[in-house]
Amino acid sequence: MYEVHSIDGVGNRTLAKIIEPGATIGRVGAQVIAIGFNDKYLIAKRLHEDKITVSYYIVDKTRDGIYKNASEITEGPFNQEAFQKLKQERKLPEFSEQFTQY
Repeated sequence: MYEVHSIDGVGNRTLAKIIEPGATIGRVGAQVIAIGFNDKYLIAKRLHEDKITVSYYIVDKTRDGIYKNASEITEGPFNQEAFQKLKQERKLPEFSEQFTQY
């Protein structure tokens, strides 16, 4: 199970895997502005600190585990063009949740 949560405000919104109640492991750093998911993948759109640059990430949920580092199961960052190509090739989900950017 995963969650998007903020620490000290909206600008710190991250994507994390829940390992037990109240404990998570980070998967995509701040600031997550959109997510989508299906049975195999979780996708995230991230706005960088400059408030201009956007990057995309893919989490393979089937390979994820509590002893894995984010770098072992999270792919990215991708620019929009590269992400759209992967989205089509892998039949990735659409973004289903949008979050306030600021």
